[in-house]
Amino acid sequence: MTVLHVVPPRRWRVGRFGPARAVPMRVHEPLESAVLQDARRLALEHGIRLQIEVIAADDPHTVILGMARRIGAATIVVGASRPEKLVAPLGVCRGVLRRAAVPVVVVPG
Repeated sequence: MTVLHVVPPRRWRVGRFGPARAVPMRVHEPLESAVLQDARRLALEHGIRLQIEVIAADDPHTVILGMARRIGAATIVVGASRPEKLVAPLGVCRGVLRRAAVPVVVVPG
C-alpha cells in the first residue's frame, strides 16, 4: 500500500517568458505529519506493508493521478478537508474524481 501526501511546493522555476512554476520534488521527512504517523502505526498494527511518499508540488490532483498510474493503483482514497471559506469545495478531490481512471473513495478529514 502506498500513502501519498502532497505538500506545498518548496522550489520554483522561473521561465524566461512564462509564469513561475513549482518544481515537483520528493520530500524526505515522511513522518513529520501526525496523519502520516498514524497511518504508519495502523499499518504496522494490522501487518500491512506501507510505503509513504511525500511530494512537494502545486497541483496535488495531477501528482495523485500520476502516482496512481505509475504504481497501477486499483483504487484511490482521497482525504478531504473543508477549507474555512468554501471557496473551492472539494478542490483537490474534484480534480481526482473527474480524471481518475479507477474508483475513488473520498474520506472526510
